[in-house]
Amino acid sequence: MSTVLSLLLLQAGPGSADRIERVTVFADRAEVIRRSRVSCVDGFAKARERGLPSGLVVDSVRAEGVGRFKTLGIAMREEEQKQEPPEELVLDEGAELRDRLDANERDSQRLAELGQVFSNATSHALSNGKADFAAWTKILDQLLDRRKAVARAHAEVLRARAELDRARAQKGGDDVRPFAPRTWAADVSVDCAGESTAELLLSYVTSGAGWVPEYDFRFLPESDTAGKGVLVVGAVVRQSTGESWDDVELSLSSARPKLGGVAPRPAPLVLSAESKDDQGKVLVQGSVQYVALTEPMRSTPPEEELAQPIDDRGNVFVLRVPGRASISPDGRPNWIPTGVVSAPATVRLLAAPSKSKRVFRVASFVNPSPHPLVRGRMRVFRGDSFLGNTQCDFRAPGERMEVSLGFDDELRVRRLSLGSSDERAGALSSTRRLERTYRITVENASPAGATIEVQEPIPVSQIEDVSVEVLPKTTRGHAFDAARGFLSWSLNVGPGKSTDVTVAYAVSVPDDWRIE
Repeated sequence: MSTVLSLLLLQAGPGSADRIERVTVFADRAEVIRRSRVSCVDGFAKARERGLPSGLVVDSVRAEGVGRFKTLGIAMREEEQKQEPPEELVLDEGAELRDRLDANERDSQRLAELGQVFSNATSHALSNGKADFAAWTKILDQLLDRRKAVARAHAEVLRARAELDRARAQKGGDDVRPFAPRTWAADVSVDCAGESTAELLLSYVTSGAGWVPEYDFRFLPESDTAGKGVLVVGAVVRQSTGESWDDVELSLSSARPKLGGVAPRPAPLVLSAESKDDQGKVLVQGSVQYVALTEPMRSTPPEEELAQPIDDRGNVFVLRVPGRASISPDGRPNWIPTGVVSAPATVRLLAAPSKSKRVFRVASFVNPSPHPLVRGRMRVFRGDSFLGNTQCDFRAPGERMEVSLGFDDELRVRRLSLGSSDERAGALSSTRRLERTYRITVENASPAGATIEVQEPIPVSQIEDVSVEVLPKTTRGHAFDAARGFLSWSLNVGPGKSTDVTVAYAVSVPDDWRIE
């Protein structure tokens, strides 16, 4: 029993080299890895990790010995952070209750430590054929009796404190002190493998952390139509876990740990029918947004930013921050660059007269990043000039992308309707025909000529009974993007000159359809 007695006298303490070493941040949580070193007694040690965050997911806590060291078990408990009471409450009844509660917490911690050490010692003795069941039974009975006494005392203190708080609240007591915030503590038992000290890693997942992507794009012009695009891939990281991440290895993951669970099973498909009044068919026009940097992007509150999932299109990736990083626990945003890439970029002038009277400069380049760019805010620069914020949509590696560089003040575009017609079905036809005609004028007030790409949308039919036709009076020389329904012209407009194009199309629908 000498081994058992010496282990029962062991005082567990925090590791002398306890520090947070690595952190992986997900969209709405983080995985933290701590490294610590503890002293060993008779071949065993107990590492006490205190001040773990209140948002810790207990089931995620894991301990691992480094090298030859082996972890034998881990015990978790909640702790109340110690706070100094106000001066006027030092001598009152509340202070006395807090002293009793602190003493009770110390007793409870000591019993938990003794129980864990006793368990490790008996396992060690059994493996060496030195079992002493009579002595062990006596020690276990003493531990159980003491635990019951501590539990009763703890319940009495909590009842007394609740009664005191209710009494103060009834008096309108502004001096009612709320319960102190609670944290977690972990006691890890370690087999030291004959060494005087042992090293271990403690990992856990906690809420109160997250990141959102944020990019810087800088266009460095080399000519009027070409240059280099420099893309800084970064992220805004926030954490309010209650523990400081000082000089840590930081990684950012697009994985969503809360997803997963049980695999789905298909349900039976049942076909049925019911009678409804015949409302006839309706032709409805919709539009798909094709957005450039026409207006500043609306800001999103920080708490909503972190609540939004990272849209990685199922391509989970991890960004590793170069070097080491420090993130304060106060919830403030920390912008952290993770890499800088560049690619050749071409610039063209683009006009969408159905959306804006402005002519925009647009940089086009291939995503040079080795991983996808997920949806996030992008700050745009031209040289040293800040142009504004825009939204970067998902782009796979190598996928072509466009970024607007603002508009040109000396170029304008106007769009004028030249009329429309609606021909009803006649004796020889059961089809209704709708025609639309527009004139688009591009004006160049600059002292130099300009080549401008004009894009005009026309309807795209997704129904066999409806057809769309580009009419012959449409200005020739256009390109047609059938998938998106764009007619495009590349117009050379001289200095101080203007150029017109005409757009005309017809939509044919069955006469019995209603049009909205």
